[in-house]
Amino acid sequence: MRGLFALIGRLLPLVCCALPLGVGATTFSPQSFVRARCAAPNGALRVRPGGTFVSGYFGSLVAKALVDARVDDDLALEWMRWYVAHAHDSGSGVDGVADDVDLTAHGERSRGRPDATDAYGAVFAMLARDAYDSGTPRLRAFVLAHRADLTRIVNSMLATQQPNGLTFARPQHPVAYTIDNVQVYRGLQAAADLFRRAYHDDERAARYAHEAVRVHDAIQALLWNRTAQSYDPLLDAAGAPPANLARAYPDALAQVMAIYYGMIDPNDPLAADLLERASPALLRNPDPLDEHRLLVLLAQKKLGRNVGIPPFTPPDLCVSAAWYLELTHPKPHASP
Repeated sequence: MRGLFALIGRLLPLVCCALPLGVGATTFSPQSFVRARCAAPNGALRVRPGGTFVSGYFGSLVAKALVDARVDDDLALEWMRWYVAHAHDSGSGVDGVADDVDLTAHGERSRGRPDATDAYGAVFAMLARDAYDSGTPRLRAFVLAHRADLTRIVNSMLATQQPNGLTFARPQHPVAYTIDNVQVYRGLQAAADLFRRAYHDDERAARYAHEAVRVHDAIQALLWNRTAQSYDPLLDAAGAPPANLARAYPDALAQVMAIYYGMIDPNDPLAADLLERASPALLRNPDPLDEHRLLVLLAQKKLGRNVGIPPFTPPDLCVSAAWYLELTHPKPHASP
């Protein structure tokens, strides 16, 4: 998600999360904030409150959090409909992926491609599995009715898989990112579970489970740096540069995402050590609702720690409301 995160970082000082006159920040819950400031009338979910940019990756993270917290299934369903309707004819050349768009006064304008075909498919696969398990009849019915679409979306994760097991971000960007690949690992696990239980397709479920193991093993073999005792942030034609844990993205964030998505046993002392070394770079922004801060809290919670949860105030990114929901709501059916 390199281009997207870099763009967001450049724009942060220019963005103000404006609220209607007379409405204080404390009037928002995370879910009411998402509905009021992030949801578009056509079902899309904005990257920024009140903004025009729509990303399939960040939208699916927000919808997944709504499902996991069981707070706004209708909005999550609207997003799933939007994504499935757009997951055709991607400028990336990969079927089953929605290109990024800008909302306009007359509809939408495509940006011509997604940021990463592998991660977009992975997060939607996790969303679909959690929607099926949510207990909401409308969400389950949608998943059951869109088996062919879910097959295309799940397969989009594998469209850039290399013989070594890792996935490239997209065909035009032949780089295997640790963040993307740990999400692909969990997305394939979710897909295997979904196809086995929802569609009773044991053959396809076995294939996805097998590919999940391949991705997991490739991450450990090719991206885990035994000398540095950390994950290299990426692998490309030039090799895998060691992580600079003083740099938040992608280096330090790759470590936290690997912990959050279960690449390391939370009971292994290595997980706690890695989190301690990666956290300082991610905690520089003092905003308690900063996305990186929330991800550190989620990783700490993954390790079984009690974490202090700040009060919710409207954040600069809609995905921060999603991470806040994942942090504050139990989700026995969800992944991870």
